[in-house]
Amino acid sequence: MAATPALRPAESVAANSLNGPDDAAWPDESWWRDYGDAQLSALIEEAIKGSPGLAEAQARLRTAEGYARSANAALLPTASLSGAAGAIKESYNQGIPPEFVPHGWNSNGSAQGNLAFDLDLFGRNHATLAAATSERTAAAIEARAARLALATSVAGAYAELGRQAALRDVAAASVKVREETAALVTSRVINGLDTRAEQRQAEADVPVARANLAAAEQAVDLTRNRLAALLGAGPDRGAAITPPAPGQFRMTALPPRLALDLVGRRADIAAARARAQAASARVRAARAAFFPDVNLMAFVGAQSLGLANLTATGSEAGQSQAAINLPLFSGGALTGNYRAARGSYDEAVAQYDDTLVQAVREVADAAAGQRALAIELASAREAVARSEEAWNLAKRRYAGGLSQYLAVLSAEDALLRNRQLLADCEGRVLAVRVDLIRALGGGFKA
Repeated sequence: MAATPALRPAESVAANSLNGPDDAAWPDESWWRDYGDAQLSALIEEAIKGSPGLAEAQARLRTAEGYARSANAALLPTASLSGAAGAIKESYNQGIPPEFVPHGWNSNGSAQGNLAFDLDLFGRNHATLAAATSERTAAAIEARAARLALATSVAGAYAELGRQAALRDVAAASVKVREETAALVTSRVINGLDTRAEQRQAEADVPVARANLAAAEQAVDLTRNRLAALLGAGPDRGAAITPPAPGQFRMTALPPRLALDLVGRRADIAAARARAQAASARVRAARAAFFPDVNLMAFVGAQSLGLANLTATGSEAGQSQAAINLPLFSGGALTGNYRAARGSYDEAVAQYDDTLVQAVREVADAAAGQRALAIELASAREAVARSEEAWNLAKRRYAGGLSQYLAVLSAEDALLRNRQLLADCEGRVLAVRVDLIRALGGGFKA
């Protein structure tokens, strides 16, 4: 038999570059309360109470608990009571002299207690119980993971609502800017300082800005609907949600000892490990099936011909025996079962190893996204400040007849573009932080 592969150790996934300061903490199971946003906390708790997905996960857990209890029963003795009553007529032509055969129809009955116990000398039942117990552990982990995943999904949708609302506000401000510019150009045309061409160009930018505003409002509505669906509610519930204010949230630091501690902080890693342990136990059970199975059986009770004699002295009956079952030929069934169990275990180990690697990658991606966003945010703020200054200067020069409309248009386009970039960056702060919390396990702790 081939050597059993081992689960990949966490320290084999090099991630020292991701380790944060010693005072940084892992998120707990109520991490959203740290934001100080009462509405976000209420939304997540509302979603957790009414989610069909959580009910499904709890149902799977109950199923796994039932299988574990059934497997545990195989390790215990079984006891039962049985009884029977009826009537019988013996044949007079079976080679027994008729005078020794009861005549006519006679009642008969029995009552007995039965006891059986599988010694499980080679551990098949114990291995089956270990497999069922590990499956129950995995189901319990996944039930907790479903709750945490729902919390991060709600927080992510809430972050997206804030981002889309910020972009909508920028689009609304853009409409106002385009209208003001169009009014300025019109006044210059009236005063003979500009031509109709500049006026028409400025006026054409207004409906474009309004169309962009309508698209931004649609994006907000769609995000509200998505958030309402996560709450298990309709669109009216989504319409009542107030978007978070831009700049409300801050970045967070990575915890120390990341790779080592991540194994106990990610539900998917813990569940994959439990399923690999279950598969390993099923391999042991399949191997034990090649060896003899020894059972002890006994019964004690009463049997009689004639129900009136059932409780009479001498009706006592009993038996005890040991039974052994040694498989000799099964047509390859036992070998096939063992190979299938080994294949399932190898697959579970590979899935665990892949889950571990992907978990570290997700943390690295989230950390990289957070670092990049910090740079983007600082750059966007500087760009907005400079473009606002340039736009105001261009407007004053244009109003004073010192520059052409194209200079105003160029400065205005840069300002609106940079405002949109800043709104997008500020709106992504919470989303990036939620991504990091999700990558860190969402508050799970094995």
